[in-house]
Amino acid sequence: MAMMGWQKLESRFYGKKWDAIHGGYFSDPVMAAPFVEMIATAVRRHRPDAVVDLGGGAGFVLSELAKRDLGCAPRLIDVDASPDQLTVARTRGLECLHVPAEKFTREMAVKDGESLMLIMRSVLHYYKEADHLPFLRHVRRQMKDKERFLHQTLAFASQQETGAINALYALMRTTKVFFTPAEITAMLAKGGFASSRPCVVHYVPVPSDELANRYQLTPSDIRAIIDRVGGRPGTKKVFTVTGTDSFLMFLKYYLFKCMASPAATDG
Repeated sequence: MAMMGWQKLESRFYGKKWDAIHGGYFSDPVMAAPFVEMIATAVRRHRPDAVVDLGGGAGFVLSELAKRDLGCAPRLIDVDASPDQLTVARTRGLECLHVPAEKFTREMAVKDGESLMLIMRSVLHYYKEADHLPFLRHVRRQMKDKERFLHQTLAFASQQETGAINALYALMRTTKVFFTPAEITAMLAKGGFASSRPCVVHYVPVPSDELANRYQLTPSDIRAIIDRVGGRPGTKKVFTVTGTDSFLMFLKYYLFKCMASPAATDG
């Protein structure tokens, strides 16, 4: 699949530069700890033969998992479409698969009779709205009944918040789209997963100058975002105007614990 314009812009930050995104959020052991510990707890309990990180990027989550006492030794496999990201992941001692998450298949990671655990951080919103459910169904088809799928995903508490953030990303000329936790949980159920109640884990501030650099926004673009998003009701927790030509956006990350449902179908 060919990259869209905004994806090409983002790809400039893949590789070593990625660790600095969002103030270093994606390479901060403290910020990663809740997700990593959730994975570690599940690994200790279920003892998979492989843990595969879908869209794992530079491999930071798996490298942190490798530092934990897991009580077993699963293969740690980073799946990503970017060779620049995987170059960094290999320096972290990880096994890597150069393939998009939606093209990953079970046979790439485990043999017959082996068990699999899938993890994912900050990936779902990279898919177009129409592709979310097909992607989740694809993930489910790679799993055996009752295997675990653990992910940290962006979501927003209300329709007002999602409306504001979706408008913001559309004004930045991306196809990223976001949902409420309840909407994601319902989508997971349609995709063949049983999920526990998601919990919010982090609020990540992102200043407009970072977004301008990432998506090549002009001062006029920033002012248009302020005009169209800043006045929306119910958005104070996700969007704050900080100046005539600046704003602060807050991303909300939730943890989702999912199990491949035995009753799942491809319907």
